[in-house]
Amino acid sequence: MGEALQEDVGIVLYQKPIFEKDRLICIFCKRLGKISVLAKGALSIRSKKGQILQVFSYVDLLLRASNQFFYVQDCDLIDDFSSIRASYDHIQEASFFVRVVQDCVMQGQRNEALFNWLYTVLEWLHTKKYNETIHENIFMKFLTIEGIAWDTQGSKKPLTKPDFMALVEQYSQRCLRL
Repeated sequence: MGEALQEDVGIVLYQKPIFEKDRLICIFCKRLGKISVLAKGALSIRSKKGQILQVFSYVDLLLRASNQFFYVQDCDLIDDFSSIRASYDHIQEASFFVRVVQDCVMQGQRNEALFNWLYTVLEWLHTKKYNETIHENIFMKFLTIEGIAWDTQGSKKPLTKPDFMALVEQYSQRCLRL
């Protein structure tokens, strides 16, 4: 099978070292969906890839597809959401929502609406427009995008984080406890 170059934008969900100087990175891309990519040399001190491909980063990617696997050919940082890293509470919230996407989206699954949702959540956290009062709206938007039923009895009870976690855990069959 031949190699093809593909361009996309994505949000880094997680990364882990692999081999001596490489990183295996899970990225949720706008067009390609959730993919795993190998960033060769990303653990090297001078690596541009290593500096750019950090968790929460919104990146422009040039990927080489080979045998149903992706390699990072080049990448550019669009936004690193740096102010998220300045607040422990924002790191916790961003990690929670990244984990929700990570657990609910299958490898290769495309979902542009969910990508846009995650980007919006990170942007709110970054610009400090995020607060507890918009939690329910964020939760409801996610449930709507994923088609998860909530409040079928018609009660006016607000959707709390524990309620949201229980619904997502049931849907994804995974525990969301961080």
